[in-house]
Amino acid sequence: MKRFIGLIVGGLILFGTTSALAQAGGICGVQPLPDCRVNDTGSGGGSVSILPTAVTPTDDGGTITLGGTSQTAIASNTSRKGCWIQNPVSATEDLYVSSTAAAVTTAGTPDDADLAPGGSWSCLQGGNIITAAIRVNAVTTGHAYIAKSTQ
Repeated sequence: MKRFIGLIVGGLILFGTTSALAQAGGICGVQPLPDCRVNDTGSGGGSVSILPTAVTPTDDGGTITLGGTSQTAIASNTSRKGCWIQNPVSATEDLYVSSTAAAVTTAGTPDDADLAPGGSWSCLQGGNIITAAIRVNAVTTGHAYIAKSTQ
């Protein structure tokens, strides 16, 4: 009896034996899967292992230069592997984040994330990494935010 397993690759769920999965589109050679290993027992069983990539985070955090004015927190980068922004728990107001336009300080604005104190936002959206510039805004000048990105 052959065992069937499922594997999520680039948003697709592939099913089959480990041999079939390893061969399906060359899974272990597809980017961004830098370390993929197939252990096929020969009887249709086994496993496919995908190990995470080591990345070095960059500190992109800072403070709002002029309250009510959108500013770039994380520059555009087509090599980005990930990023996140957090409104510190100690904040006394919301932080607004946008990857499509200038961030505005109006709650409910389309394309903006409204982060309450302690809230966070990730550039991993729907299985994709947003590589555009990430902008932030808050009402008060000097409002701190935490931001990290990885290349």
